[in-house]
Amino acid sequence: RAVIERIHDEAVQAVADFFQENAAFTRRGKGGAKVEPVALVIACFTHGTSRAMDMQLHTHMVILNVGIRSDGTTGALHNHEFFELRKQADMVYQTHLALGLRMELGLKLEAEGQSFRIKDVPKEVCDFFSKRRAEILEYMKAHGLEGPAAANLAALETRPKKRHVEREELFREWQRIGTSLGWGP
Repeated sequence: RAVIERIHDEAVQAVADFFQENAAFTRRGKGGAKVEPVALVIACFTHGTSRAMDMQLHTHMVILNVGIRSDGTTGALHNHEFFELRKQADMVYQTHLALGLRMELGLKLEAEGQSFRIKDVPKEVCDFFSKRRAEILEYMKAHGLEGPAAANLAALETRPKKRHVEREELFREWQRIGTSLGWGP
């Protein structure tokens, strides 16, 4: 678990570095004619579960709309680049994560949509621990919806309130469920 969490953190850092190198600019001067590189201000919040309390390691990266110029002054970000580079940033994350899991843990991966899955984890285990996805797909089917925008709507419409469960309690429950599905250490 510690190795996976470290690999994830390194992949998140790679995304921060990607945005720093490719999108961190502010403008100043008449009509914003002068474009300057800036240092980003980023806050990261890592969570270990989905709202359905399934295991789901993920990090929310909040990039403040302020950049620090080389002279110490600050300015609003010219944020067009961030929107243009979102898909590339996701690919940076996925690539770093996949490479780390392969190289450090020897896991076998296979492509799945825009992401990947670990080959040796049974589909039944993945499906069981994907309750939010199942809720979203069920909502979409019931309402005749398709596509990414509809999935975003369904996610909001079916979104339960956040709750807190101690990690050790979650780990015990996940291990119990995994064992009942024939998946264990």
